[in-house]
Amino acid sequence: MLNREKVSARAISIGKEAGAQQGKGLSGTDAGLWPGLSGKLVAKALLPVLALLAGWAVYARLLSSGPAPVASQKHETVHPVHTNRIKLADHQPLLRLYGEIRAGRRVELRALVAGKVQKTGRAFREGALVKKGDLLLRIDPFNYKGAVVEARARIAESKARLKEIGAQIKAEQDSIRYSREQLQISARDMERARKLVRKGGVTRQGADARALVLSQRRQSLQGKEANLKIMQARAEAQRAVLESLKWRLQQARRNLHDTSLRAPFNGHLADLAANRGKLLNINDKVATLLDNRWMEVVFTLSDQQYGRLLAGKKGLVGRRIKLRWQLGERVLAYEAVIRRVGAQIAADSGGVQVYARLKNIKNAKALRAGAFVDVLVPDRFYRQVAKLPQTALYQESKIYVVGEDGRLQERKVRLRAIDGESVLVDGDLREGERVVTTRLS
Repeated sequence: MLNREKVSARAISIGKEAGAQQGKGLSGTDAGLWPGLSGKLVAKALLPVLALLAGWAVYARLLSSGPAPVASQKHETVHPVHTNRIKLADHQPLLRLYGEIRAGRRVELRALVAGKVQKTGRAFREGALVKKGDLLLRIDPFNYKGAVVEARARIAESKARLKEIGAQIKAEQDSIRYSREQLQISARDMERARKLVRKGGVTRQGADARALVLSQRRQSLQGKEANLKIMQARAEAQRAVLESLKWRLQQARRNLHDTSLRAPFNGHLADLAANRGKLLNINDKVATLLDNRWMEVVFTLSDQQYGRLLAGKKGLVGRRIKLRWQLGERVLAYEAVIRRVGAQIAADSGGVQVYARLKNIKNAKALRAGAFVDVLVPDRFYRQVAKLPQTALYQESKIYVVGEDGRLQERKVRLRAIDGESVLVDGDLREGERVVTTRLS
């Protein structure tokens, strides 16, 4: 208040001095036009200052008469949250993957002989189920029956020729036996003639005649033995011809059999490319047969998943898995067993292809190759871990638990696996603690 009074008194004195100066100017002998203008300028300059001072005085008055300000206090924010109790246990999560159903045995049926399709089987239809041995189609067998008849005739001719050669061989063998006997007789006669020549009982001319007969018989025997070998060689050649003709007969019979195309196993027909009246060449495609009793699911494991499953005690091959097929509003469930793993890493997906064979395929009549299914593969076992909702985990290493005072406490954890919408963690955890599952921003 003292300051404001001093300021006001100072303003009044300044005003009085200005008025006196102005009066003096008006009443003095030097009063004129210029002094009058100076007084007006001074008054205009002081007027805004006086207005500001008056306003400040009013503001100070109001400020001093108002209540003293009260300092604000900060309060803790309370949020309603959902919590789960921590329960440490052993868990085996499921890998949720996608797979494709394929036929474990698939064959393209092709024409084994050329000819015109004479007949088709009753089950030769797209998508039809056929059994092993069912007739699919028959090619005109006329030419192939003729080939069988011709092969049989040649075999009969060859057998007759072989018998003829055999008879000649037997006759030649008998002739050789007689010639050997005659040769032995001539040899003894020659020996006696030589003795008689020394005694003078036989002339030398007679002995020479006997020697000539012996030589002729020996030469005849050698000729017959050579002829016998030739006949035996002819018999061997004829037997070879007979074996060749027998093979031709088998081939003709096989071609005749192949005119009827039959299902090699049970399955469904697809991609039919022949019908009655069509002319087929050898190796022309007729249809595709898919084995309905051997169905497999093919799915891909990432490198990390593949390594983790291999590290387990059970390994990968022989592991049981489950399949789910969404068929309209129905969900069909199947079981399968992993049988083998792909030979190389798939370049497009960066993983390993795994093949599992379906069990109880007789109860899977609705299943078809090409269907996409959900694959549930049991992962490895994790000992003493907590299963929590994914909303409870922050930065893959932190969770928040509710302390005894109701305040949040941060805990460090280690992410072990993801199981659907849940996570498996271990670390700084205590049985029975309440974990916050509501997501906090």
